[in-house]
Amino acid sequence: MKIAIGGDPHIATGFRARVDDYLRTVLKKIKDIAEENDAVIFLGDVFDTSSMPTYVFNYTYKALEPYKGMLHTILGNHDMFHRNLKSLNKTTIGSLDLTKVVEVHTKPFKIGGVEFVPVMTDEEFTSIPRDEENTKVLLCHKYYEMMVCPEESLDSSELIDLNYKYVFMGHDHQPYEPIDFGSTMLFRPGSLTRTTVDDYNKDRQIRYYQIDTENMNVQEKPVFTLPSSEVYLKGSFDKTDETQRRVRTDNNSLIKLLARFDRKQVTNLSLEEVMRRLEATEEQIMYIRELHRVNNINYN
Repeated sequence: MKIAIGGDPHIATGFRARVDDYLRTVLKKIKDIAEENDAVIFLGDVFDTSSMPTYVFNYTYKALEPYKGMLHTILGNHDMFHRNLKSLNKTTIGSLDLTKVVEVHTKPFKIGGVEFVPVMTDEEFTSIPRDEENTKVLLCHKYYEMMVCPEESLDSSELIDLNYKYVFMGHDHQPYEPIDFGSTMLFRPGSLTRTTVDDYNKDRQIRYYQIDTENMNVQEKPVFTLPSSEVYLKGSFDKTDETQRRVRTDNNSLIKLLARFDRKQVTNLSLEEVMRRLEATEEQIMYIRELHRVNNINYN
């Protein structure tokens, strides 16, 4: 059995810089992946917002209904109202789950004899069960070692301690090469769609990972993607981003700064106020602000 695992689809009507029929484009990608596999698992954020227009749901339902029983997802931060699991039945992804076109998983589940364990964005490390036998697959809508957002992140020591055979992470739209921790492999495919004009999105190869349950091998698979010149406004990637160009900082000094950071003690202050109290430099503040922007994290 072949199981596809793909990053955040972010089904929506479209995005500011794109000129193509984005809704049709993202659904075609999903259908193409489904045609090549026996099951498909998304790493959260199937839709761009928790409540989409009715016609988006209807269009999505019609496109994906032929693959009913094949499509699965964990939940991302865009899937629920205020990340509240109890609101699932009021959301668009909840409606797809109700119709069984896409099955939402919040608890461990099995496909093809493989056990998958879902982890949501705000779930704490201590609540994630350890894989004693090193045979399971962890599915996370979390960042990897994101210093500016530790509550939405897992680090290398935590992944090693959890001891899963494979870990797949969504949430971060940028793709990365796999990381081998010995008994654990980390895969971050990036989003199935390009929703911004950040440099990494310029003509990047959209991809997903495929697990072959017969031998538990994982392969990277490409998804057909048009060049940016055909889907983005002309000149979208030509503008110099002054903020990106200026925000450079020394990692060692930043790590020392963040080691002193404990926002729980100053909940009435904004992030920037806390950093200024810690005597952060303007360069460091700009760098943290830019990291939030690139990774779509609220900065306040």
